Amino acid sequence: MTPPVSGPDDTPRLWPQPKQLLLGEDADDLFLGPDTFSIEYDETDDILVYNTAYYMIEMFKRKPFGDAPSGTSIKKLIINVEALADQTTYPTLGMDESYTLTHSEGKQEIVLEAKTSFGAIRGLETFSQLLQMNRGFVIKKGAGLQIEDAPKYPWRGLMLDPARHYITVPEVKKQIDAMSQNKLNVLHMHFTDGESFTIDTSEWPKFSNISEFGSYHPSLTYSKSDLQSIVEYARLRGVRVIPEFDHPAHMASWSLSHPSLLADCPTVNPHPEWPRYYSPADVTNPLVYEVFDTLLSEIGGIFPDPYFHVGGDEPHYDCWAADENIVAWANSQGYNTDTDLYNYYQRGLGEILKRYNKTTHGWAEIFSVEGASVPSDAVVEVWQGNDQITDTISGGYKTIVSSDWYLDLGGDWTKFYASDPASYLGADGDPDGLLLGGESCMWNAAFDERTNMDAAIWPNAAAAAEILWTGVLEDVDKARTRLSQQRCRMVRRGVRAAPIAEDYCGDDLYVRKSLTYYYTCDFPASPETPPP
Repeated sequence: MTPPVSGPDDTPRLWPQPKQLLLGEDADDLFLGPDTFSIEYDETDDILVYNTAYYMIEMFKRKPFGDAPSGTSIKKLIINVEALADQTTYPTLGMDESYTLTHSEGKQEIVLEAKTSFGAIRGLETFSQLLQMNRGFVIKKGAGLQIEDAPKYPWRGLMLDPARHYITVPEVKKQIDAMSQNKLNVLHMHFTDGESFTIDTSEWPKFSNISEFGSYHPSLTYSKSDLQSIVEYARLRGVRVIPEFDHPAHMASWSLSHPSLLADCPTVNPHPEWPRYYSPADVTNPLVYEVFDTLLSEIGGIFPDPYFHVGGDEPHYDCWAADENIVAWANSQGYNTDTDLYNYYQRGLGEILKRYNKTTHGWAEIFSVEGASVPSDAVVEVWQGNDQITDTISGGYKTIVSSDWYLDLGGDWTKFYASDPASYLGADGDPDGLLLGGESCMWNAAFDERTNMDAAIWPNAAAAAEILWTGVLEDVDKARTRLSQQRCRMVRRGVRAAPIAEDYCGDDLYVRKSLTYYYTCDFPASPETPPP
């Protein structure tokens, strides 16, 4: 018989860390049998139906390993949900994701209780992580276990950027699974940028050829059915989907079919091959507002979440000032050609959003531009430094952060783990709870799903996920021990997450020899530094 692998990492460690976890030092082990264990739940709840089936597969697809288990045999997980879901139940900002997991000593059942189905999903993930990494389906010292858990922040997100490298629908769903595994609950899709327009517009009135000319290829776009499929899958996994259409800057892909959408400023556009790449929208042109209205009428209803990301970052004021027609119009209105035009445009977008019952969400510039008239219910995303949190909070705006969590910039996971948004609050704190959380951003200019995207996202985004869920920084070596196991669990579920320690992660075996990580030279190594 293959000997069991023992050692400090043989006991499961949970990620993100629950709010409260009680395990007895001398408690007996619990074990599950693939042929005898079942989950009891209300089968009228389609979210529970999907997730119980999902976790039964994930928990038992590994082979038993080592000696026969001892302790109490757990025959059943009982799920009790106060407010059952139906097919019209979608995750929302502020949804209750709390849960408890309890075992009474001597009993052959564990009870999962939650107020909502989304809380039950979080509890099922934690339950699956309780199983020992090696030696079968054992919960070490699990007799009498008690877990009480709830998130610190309601907005815990990941941004994907299919506009730079297209991301297929199956890959998006795989990332949704990875998000749920780390208790993230908002998928922000950056659907358009200067490089490509990724929504199929072939059936839109008047603007049917935007995707034909603006995408990398018409096949590399999302149809309405694709978008519906993504939103529905995210619903089943407890994840909100927020679309972003970035403007007034970053609109070059929109203009390939409709050049008049952009300002004309070749003298201040530095792109060597694409003379209008940096040109922003011609905010004086009614067609710009018409295309945004059409967009919302065509696909706005696919996204049940009220928040709609309008972009708003990096306005190119010099271009407006170099376009004679825009300057003449601005002068006739008494506007300057920078912040006045920007705010005029944002007001126009806000009026359109209201007509479609959508709420503004945008990058920090929608708030920070001088004279900004951002709607009072908007969510501002701080990305140019978390010090700006104090400004948005004091201004009375709901705020999320992403400044320290740009995944494309790389870096060790500890950098992501060390950034607690609450640490940037001023002396007045956040009495009104306006700091909603944050998101990690995967800008895909140099990353794609076939090669390096997974390893760029994970496990760094998981490090940020624990801060957003738990809000407590743990000693780095202790956290590394838990995150190393979480990374291996992700690999076992098909995510090519990067290693963060010296270990071995196989389908049925996990081994790590050291609880610390020691690297003797700079990273990246300096040519003048001798090798270890």
